[in-house]
Amino acid sequence: MAALRLFLLIFSLIFSYVSGYKIAVPANLIDEINPVLEFVDFRVQVIPYETKPLWRIKQEICNCLALGASAIILPEQYEGHMAAAAIVQSIADNTNVPCVSLHLSPPTRPSTHLHPHLNAKSLAVAAFIKREKWKDVVVVFEEADELLEVTDMITAGHFDPDSFSSQLVRLKHGDDYGNELKHIKNKLDRYRIIVNIPLPRAIHFLEQAANMSMCGVLYHYVVMDMDLVTVDIDSMRGIEDCNITSFGVHDVHSEQIEDIRQEIVHKSSIRLPKKGVPYTTSIWIDTLRLLIRSMKSIHIWEEPRCGDVWKAGSDIKKKFFETPLNGISGDLYWAPSGERSNYTLHVYRRKLSE
Repeated sequence: MAALRLFLLIFSLIFSYVSGYKIAVPANLIDEINPVLEFVDFRVQVIPYETKPLWRIKQEICNCLALGASAIILPEQYEGHMAAAAIVQSIADNTNVPCVSLHLSPPTRPSTHLHPHLNAKSLAVAAFIKREKWKDVVVVFEEADELLEVTDMITAGHFDPDSFSSQLVRLKHGDDYGNELKHIKNKLDRYRIIVNIPLPRAIHFLEQAANMSMCGVLYHYVVMDMDLVTVDIDSMRGIEDCNITSFGVHDVHSEQIEDIRQEIVHKSSIRLPKKGVPYTTSIWIDTLRLLIRSMKSIHIWEEPRCGDVWKAGSDIKKKFFETPLNGISGDLYWAPSGERSNYTLHVYRRKLSE
């Protein structure tokens, strides 16, 4: 009888421990998150929940908790689609279940995430412009949020309006930038160009600029998309003569990143670029690694339930903010506000000789 009791005790401990490795994830993110979990910890079980219709979300989350979810991934928040995340966050707060976002949350709806601050790229570009002592720039953008980043850049730089000027050029929808490039070359007559558009469009923009003889030692492009550093631009015909500066969250040439790339290839189905690790993949890996490590660090004796305050949730949250992490996106530090702080952006510059 004593042996049976011991067996049942061990079984219950193992069961409660394993049941702690379950995470509630928005159903539309399952295909993206599974390859990352293959790399971080393949033993973690994903419990999907639907975010439409909104009135069903509470029951969806409660079902996930009933199935043993010990943490929740928020739905992505963007303009016109913030209600779902707000509902999930509210349920998580009321039940004390750890809740994190894999995406950068807007300032109006802050959430726990590992992305650098919203204006990190803007500060980096402003610092670069000041270091180079540029007196004028052209800023290329397409969407409203890209314009906001540009505005942050100009504000963060505290540029003297008497000695610095910027011209904004908004791209029309489509993939032909000939008119905008002619405007920059012939009417604005400026050679330092900040490009704040998604990577595929930025590369296309550079290719068309090169075709219009807007490369060489005279022109210099600063690309704000942080995945340009993962592209082998030296092998791309047409833009090999362009001066280009960009930024990244890690050193794509380091031995550490190369070792991580080999590990990712060995363990998961994540698709990697020519070098480094994509920005979003880096953030997702670091977020899930820290979350799962925090969950593993405590014994979960009971599962969370809707309507109750889950005591173990406080221990997991504490570990999340206290556990040091040397991540792919850099060393992790937290500000008192709960935001990531002291992050590093690496500057990559390809400059042609005079």
